[in-house]
Amino acid sequence: MVFSLFPNNDQWFDSYTYALNVRDGVDLFHPHHLLYNVLGYLFYNAFKFTGIGSLKLLSFVNSIFGVFTLVLIFLIVKSRKGSISATLSTLIIGFLYSFWYYSTSVEVNMPALMFLFIALYLLTVKPQSRTNTIAVYIFISVGVLFHQLLILSLIPIFIYDIKKYRSFAKPVLYVLPGFGIMALTYIIIGILKAPEKSINGLYEWLTLYSHYGQWGKIRTENLIIGFWGITKTIFGGDSLRRIFYDGRLSWLNMIYCMAVVIVTTGMVWLLLTSIILFWRHHNQQGLLMLGFIFVFGVFAFWWAPSDDGFWLFPVILVLLFAFGENSYRYQRQKITNVVLILLLAINIGYEIIPASQKENSIARQGASALARFELATSDLVLTNFNQIRLALDYHHRIKVPTASLVYLESGDKDIVISNYQKRIKEVLSRGKVLLFEDEIRPEPHRRFLYERFSPDDYSKTYSPFIPYLIPVDSIKAYGRNVIIYRIDPEIISAGKITSE
Repeated sequence: MVFSLFPNNDQWFDSYTYALNVRDGVDLFHPHHLLYNVLGYLFYNAFKFTGIGSLKLLSFVNSIFGVFTLVLIFLIVKSRKGSISATLSTLIIGFLYSFWYYSTSVEVNMPALMFLFIALYLLTVKPQSRTNTIAVYIFISVGVLFHQLLILSLIPIFIYDIKKYRSFAKPVLYVLPGFGIMALTYIIIGILKAPEKSINGLYEWLTLYSHYGQWGKIRTENLIIGFWGITKTIFGGDSLRRIFYDGRLSWLNMIYCMAVVIVTTGMVWLLLTSIILFWRHHNQQGLLMLGFIFVFGVFAFWWAPSDDGFWLFPVILVLLFAFGENSYRYQRQKITNVVLILLLAINIGYEIIPASQKENSIARQGASALARFELATSDLVLTNFNQIRLALDYHHRIKVPTASLVYLESGDKDIVISNYQKRIKEVLSRGKVLLFEDEIRPEPHRRFLYERFSPDDYSKTYSPFIPYLIPVDSIKAYGRNVIIYRIDPEIISAGKITSE
C-alpha cells in the first residue's frame, strides 16, 4: 500500500537510463548488472499493451521485489524472536528512506537484496542440508547477475559453511553449481559484448567501472562522506541539507532535527545492546550476520561512501542483527516503538510524500521546461542535473546534448575550461544554448561539484557569458528557485569568446 500510494516520481540518472534502455531495446547487457535490463525488457514487452511505460512498470516490479524482501525479513526475525519483534523490524527497515526509494525506482539494488534475503532465509530458517546449501549458492549466483555487488556475500557464507561442515572440500563442491551458472553466463555474454575478444578484453569489460577512476578511493574524507551516506540511507537527506545550508530553524525544522536525533540514538542503543548480548551468548547466525555487515560495509566505505544504494545493504543487515540478537523486553519494546513511530512520521512527511509528487521532481520539472523551447540535437543545455536530459528523452522524446563543468574530460583545468567555452560558442553559432543558474553557482551541499573545480573556476568559466544571459524559465530545486537562462548569441559578435 505504501509503495502504491507513494510512488517515487523523483527518479535519477540511473533509473532513467535503465528505463530508456528497456524502452528502446538498447544496451540490455551491462557487466555490473548483467540481466537487470534483460528482465526489464521482457516485462516491458509482456505488458506493453497497458501503455504505462517502462519507468512506471519497472518501478512496480521493483516494489514487488521490495515487498517480498520484507516478507523474508519478517520470517527470519520471527523464527528467532517472535511475531512482534519481526513486525517492528520489518516496518523499521521498510520505512528506511532508501528502502522505499529503491523499491519504487528503476534500480538494480532491490532484486539483489531479494536474492540475498532468499539465501539468508534458507541459511537461518530452513533445516540445513546439502540441497539447501547448494540452493543458497545458486540464489546468490543468480543475484550476482543482477548486481555484481552480491558476489561479496559469498565470502561470509563460504566461511560459515566451512565451520558448519568442518570441511573445506564440501563447501567448494556445493558452491560449484551456482558459481558455474554465474561464470558461464558471464563468459558467454562477455564474449559477445566485450569490445576486445580476448581474456584481457573480457576482464576490462567485466570490471568496467573500476577503470573510470571515479570510485574506489581510500581517503580520510570517506569517514565524513560515509557518515552522510548512512544518513541518506535512513533519512533521505534532502530535508537535512535544506535546514543546515539554508539556516532556517522554524519550529517544524526543529521538530524534524529532534526526531532525527532521537531515532538515531534509539537505533544506536538497540545495536549496542544487541552487541553486548551477542558477546555474552555467541551464536553462528550472529557471526554470519556480522560477516555480511563487514564485507558490505567495507565495500561501501571504499567504493562509493556517499552512495546510499551501497550503504542500504549493511544498514539493513545491522538492523536485522540488532533485532535478531536483542531479547525483547518491555524497555526495548518501548524504545523500538518510539523509533518506528518517529521514523515513519518524518520519512513519510518530510521525504517520501514530497518525492512522490511530480511537481517536486527536478528531472520532470526540467524536462517540462526544456520541452517548451523546441530544442534539437544541434542545441546545448548547460546543467549539472544530468538526469534532465534523460527525462526529456523519456517523457517528451526530445534528444538534446547537455554539458557541465563537473562532467568534463580530465586534463589541465585551464585547457579544459577554454575548450568548453569554445564548444559553447560553436553551438551558439548554429543553435540555442540554455544555462541553469546553479551551474554557475552550484549548491554548497552538493560537494562533489567542487571536487575538481573550485568556485573561482566556475566564475572564470561562465563570467564571459553572464552579461548575455536572458532569463526564460525556472524550476524548483532543493527548496529554491533555479532560473533557466538562454545565452544571447550576440556574445559571438561581441567577441567575448575567441577561437584562438
